[in-house]
Amino acid sequence: MPKKKVSKAAVAKKAKTSVKKSVAPAEKQVAKTAQEIPVIAFCEKDQKFKFAREFAKYSNLNDARRYALFIENVDNDIVFRPCNSSGTIPVVYHYCSVQALENIIKDKSFRLTDPVHMNDSEEMQWGYKKLRLILSKIVTEQKNLPKTKDAQLGVFETSNHDDWPDDVKSLFFALKNANPSSEEVEQFASLISEGMEKTANEIILDLSKGQELVGKIFIGCFSDNPDQLSQWRGYGDDGQGVSIGFNRKYLEKSGFCRPVLYYSNQQEDLIKRFVEKFMERYSCEQDIPPDEWCFSILPFIKPFGFHEEREYRLVYSPIVRNELSMGTYLSGKAIRQFCSLPVLHDSIIEIILGPKCCQEQCDLEAFFKEHDMPVPMMKPSRLSYR
Repeated sequence: MPKKKVSKAAVAKKAKTSVKKSVAPAEKQVAKTAQEIPVIAFCEKDQKFKFAREFAKYSNLNDARRYALFIENVDNDIVFRPCNSSGTIPVVYHYCSVQALENIIKDKSFRLTDPVHMNDSEEMQWGYKKLRLILSKIVTEQKNLPKTKDAQLGVFETSNHDDWPDDVKSLFFALKNANPSSEEVEQFASLISEGMEKTANEIILDLSKGQELVGKIFIGCFSDNPDQLSQWRGYGDDGQGVSIGFNRKYLEKSGFCRPVLYYSNQQEDLIKRFVEKFMERYSCEQDIPPDEWCFSILPFIKPFGFHEEREYRLVYSPIVRNELSMGTYLSGKAIRQFCSLPVLHDSIIEIILGPKCCQEQCDLEAFFKEHDMPVPMMKPSRLSYR
């Protein structure tokens, strides 16, 4: 039977169709990955593409070649911890020495300490730096507005009139229906700029006073990464210690619990939303509760240099909850306060033994049983650090 002649157009069409078929599954897998599997377990919705943003340097997040690396490494728990699937327990990790683990299990408690004495010298102060920057931008934008009647009056009209001083209000109503001179418009602009600057300083002062009223807060530090070299060096007894995997759901019942933000845009968005709420209450002369600033913002924003820690924090305030017992301990040459978080039977999920840890697993299992604690899953670090 003679072979059927196929036209060039038909060949091209067939090739195009086969390419489409071969590409389609990969595209589908990429889209599914981008939507359903955040690389970092503690990611909130707005952080879902955090890894992609870091890796792609703000290029197209749906770039299949870049997600190929993500798909290849998603099961590698040395580098990533995939989001727990439904039905599993979310875990965060505390790096410490074997001696610290012994104390935690013997006392059945985990110490929450004052963040002011931690290794970041800007702890609980970084938020004020970002706040000043945001408020300064707002004031500068006002100063740079064109010195025209429409531009200047527009600022006043779109704001809450009630909280403006009487001299600004009277000048506004005088200029609104008049044809003001350039000097009058400039005078009005100066009054608004001065008012904004004064309000910005008052916001910072009020928040500082509120922080003093709230008093000490206590935090527990964890990481999303169970096996990270810098964490072993900094907190895990130079690799000779352990990484304790805590049940994140249990921690969330004990205080304000969430991931730390390191990126400027995330920090600024968080503070801007707070300032908007603050100004609404401020203009209505309502009391400003300092708890949101002190418990939900300041402890959860840190300089970008700490970003590789991927920290997850538990923040506790004796004034707000007053549930945990308190004590003191010697730290170097100073006595410090701490709060004692009970370690219950279902608190610890797994233990990672550090890359230089000489602890035998069977002995550690016996130690847990001796202190009437369920034996968690145990495994050695995959790092070759020595």
